[in-house]
Amino acid sequence: MIIFTMFASLTSLAQNSKSLSSDLLRKAIQLHELEGSIYYLYAEAFPETHYAGEGISHLLYNDPLIILDLAIKQDSSNLDAYYWKARILHSKSNLGEGSFHKRLLVRALESLVQYEGRASLPAVVSALRKEIQEKVEMGIDPDTLQRKE
Repeated sequence: MIIFTMFASLTSLAQNSKSLSSDLLRKAIQLHELEGSIYYLYAEAFPETHYAGEGISHLLYNDPLIILDLAIKQDSSNLDAYYWKARILHSKSNLGEGSFHKRLLVRALESLVQYEGRASLPAVVSALRKEIQEKVEMGIDPDTLQRKE
């Protein structure tokens, strides 16, 4: 009887972890969408500048990434969390003017590798992977960047 009670308790804990992971994923997506709108608000505020908001995405998205890491920690089989982590890292890697942060792109690819190891690759994930790989080739290594004084 004790073993059955312990098993039931572990099963309940696993279900709670999956539920928490799903809830965290939803919140991360909502926050990503909210932060994504900042780019457009910024561009509207400065319409005279053709590239207003260009590169601002590199400053955004830390909070959704933290929440996704928590979701993955709760349920490492949450494939959607891996996909969204890659997608957000891809967005965050945009430095503006066609430049991309190489390390963030590599982290995005690593997240997709976790996804690929557990499921067949849907077309949307495959397309994201291809786009990221292309940008890795032209990405900027942050160690070579010089700060403007």
